[in-house]
Amino acid sequence: MNLTSFEIKSIVKIARDNPEMVVEDIIKEIINGYRPKSAIKKIITKIILLFSGKLQKLRPSLNDILLKTCTVHGIKNEKLKEKNRKQNIIRAKQQYCLVAYMFHYTLEDIGNEIGKDHATVSHHKKKALGFIETELDYSIEVARIFSKFPQFESILQDRLTDLISQ
Repeated sequence: MNLTSFEIKSIVKIARDNPEMVVEDIIKEIINGYRPKSAIKKIITKIILLFSGKLQKLRPSLNDILLKTCTVHGIKNEKLKEKNRKQNIIRAKQQYCLVAYMFHYTLEDIGNEIGKDHATVSHHKKKALGFIETELDYSIEVARIFSKFPQFESILQDRLTDLISQ
């Protein structure tokens, strides 16, 4: 299955203009601006094959996300890997799980970084989304974590809006 010249030009233009975008964002741009929904599966498969390795390397590592989350909270990164029921540690874990998920890491990979299983990571992510909607301080903390990744900040805000509206 070959890409049409129009599809190639669209992909190259979007990728060149937005080097921080990951595969899913490029797909959204193409779907929203250029193609009918019937072509989505074909385009997704083609783009993933062409770009997944190159574009995914642009995202920060899980360890980098962990370190920056801990910096915002003023705690040592080892604290997130330990069993702990203190509210400030739990908040940091929730926010780490959410931000890492927004960078398209799998729940399993995120959990491996902090010694948790995928179900716990999913729970932390859902709790973080709920608190963002109801607690201003919580939202500010998440925004501070986003600001540690300036090249991704607007993309993270967009993804957060998408997650909340689901």
